[in-house]
Amino acid sequence: MYDLCIIGFGISGIAVMRQAKKHNINVIGLEKNSNIGGCWWEKSYPEVKLQSSKHTYSFSDYTYHDFIQKYPNRDDILDYLTQYCQQFKLFETVEFNSTVISTVHKQKQNNWEITYQQNNKKHTIHSTFLCCCSGIYSKPVIPNFINIKQYTGDIKHVSEWSYKGNEKVEDFKDKKIVIIGNGSSGCDMATLAVKYKAQSVTLLFKTNKWIFSRNNKLFSVQVLLNRSFMFLGNHLSENHIRYLLIIYSSVYLIIMSLVKGYKFTNISFPNKTISRNNVVINDSLYNLIGQKKINYLQGTIKQFNVDSIDFNIKKQIINYKPDLVIMATGYDKKIPFLQLEKPPVYLYNRILHPKFMSLGFIGFIMSVFWIQTSELQAKWFVQYIIGNINKPTKTQILSYLIKEQNYYKSHVSYDKYDYAFRSFDYCDLLANELQIEPLSSNNNLSYWLKPLYYNEWFS
Repeated sequence: MYDLCIIGFGISGIAVMRQAKKHNINVIGLEKNSNIGGCWWEKSYPEVKLQSSKHTYSFSDYTYHDFIQKYPNRDDILDYLTQYCQQFKLFETVEFNSTVISTVHKQKQNNWEITYQQNNKKHTIHSTFLCCCSGIYSKPVIPNFINIKQYTGDIKHVSEWSYKGNEKVEDFKDKKIVIIGNGSSGCDMATLAVKYKAQSVTLLFKTNKWIFSRNNKLFSVQVLLNRSFMFLGNHLSENHIRYLLIIYSSVYLIIMSLVKGYKFTNISFPNKTISRNNVVINDSLYNLIGQKKINYLQGTIKQFNVDSIDFNIKKQIINYKPDLVIMATGYDKKIPFLQLEKPPVYLYNRILHPKFMSLGFIGFIMSVFWIQTSELQAKWFVQYIIGNINKPTKTQILSYLIKEQNYYKSHVSYDKYDYAFRSFDYCDLLANELQIEPLSSNNNLSYWLKPLYYNEWFS
């Protein structure tokens, strides 16, 4: 019998395990993969870099080595996570290659029955508390395009270039490559295909994205990660933020056209303000589009044929015969062991399930500083487990959920899992309940303008 069972051992699972062991909780972690890291292990791809700096993606009690680059790659991050787990002896209480099959709340016993499979053998354990840290993205999705099953060409999902996959970027050489989807992974794969000397690279997408660079001195990602920008995004109208972004992006493209001679005939701006669903951080995408090294096409797939694909581009049908099709078409959000099609949105403090008060969800809101958010959530949940935070009343839960519902009524286009503009406010809420004061709150100007640092809420 355990006090706490943690399902998933990526960023969030690591954060919860660290807090649990700090307070000597009898805990077990279950991880389906053979290694730690979550998305960084099973969904990343070569040369992918962190979109924010290492100073905003670091646990409060263990920082990156100074020699690690400002924007770490996936190897740097996995090394860092491994060192963190070794430092605090977190591996000792984790079972790897353990796929959770089912979780059942036993009302009479007031605990959870967890069944998992490890090395073809089923195990059943019981735990008073259950913490779901399995991640917001589950299995790869390849849409069921017309006639896709009759297509005899090579189709791969972008996840097949992860540590779990078998694909190599070196194999791009001399191939005609079509990439479906212009999210971060699709755009990164397009730039990789150019780097590794593909014969041609075509990126097909349905909706426009905001495209920014990590190192643009005028408008870098790091500069934006402060309270003032998040406050504006949270309180100005969605259109006002969008207009500001259009002005900036237009000026940037004009400068690039005049100085570099690039042509951006296919660039349009999203009809919604910035969110994690429509922003891409890529240092060379604009340049490669402008140089015509990436054919950036807005359109849809009409159908697959035996050895080709028909694209519908501006009401014209264009036939392509690629050597490789890469599907950067995302992941579903299912949590099978809880029988959920997607993670619940309306949770108390975005952590506690209102029906099962012994069930917590950590890491299911997308934040511009994911580690800090998960670490605060983990600390709050563990303090709740050991009784330092009182069980919320029905009135408190209802009041919180109503506020959340009202927020999304006034921000209709916002993704309910996206806390980008609300990140500071949300972390402040948790910190306040944990009686933690933000480091920068003693200096008013710093409080609003200073980019986030790793121990902002953990001094």
